[in-house]
Amino acid sequence: MLYKFSSLYISKYYALKFPNFGRNFKVCHGTYISAPKHAIEIGCDFFANVNCYLSTNNNTRVKIGDAVMFGPNVHILGGNHNLSATECHLRYYLEPENKCSEILLENGVWVGAMSIILGGATLGEGAVLAAGSVLNGSIPPYSIAAGVPAKVKKRRFSTKAELELILSNTNSNYTVSELELIYEKFGI
Repeated sequence: MLYKFSSLYISKYYALKFPNFGRNFKVCHGTYISAPKHAIEIGCDFFANVNCYLSTNNNTRVKIGDAVMFGPNVHILGGNHNLSATECHLRYYLEPENKCSEILLENGVWVGAMSIILGGATLGEGAVLAAGSVLNGSIPPYSIAAGVPAKVKKRRFSTKAELELILSNTNSNYTVSELELIYEKFGI
């Protein structure tokens, strides 16, 4: 009973603290979010398993779509340091706003346990990031990626009919034709 209470309390705390969180926001115990209120947005029906860590700063916006789920121990690490800065030590250097990056997780994404997502990463609609992966690039919609760094391994759906069905059932913003072009670009 204590476990359920603590997860419910943590979820409600973050939902109240961050105005850009959608309805049905749920996180389990040990989850910690450190971000300016305006720098993180999470859609509806979000779920994060235990010990997830989301951290960003004013320079890296995090946008997470609807129906996204995280396995245990997922980390999102926004922000970075300019290694060529000469004005001061890295600790004190502030990246100009025009050099800000973004982390984007589109609707229906599943992020596997112990994965790390870094600034500049994009995980397309319905994509799966395998457990233990490190993502610092782009993964196309409805594909599966794994590794360090994460690379696209394959499409989630092998037939056009399956792809049409998922796009229809999820009210996707993508068309089959658009996805075919994206897959061609990624060589899958």
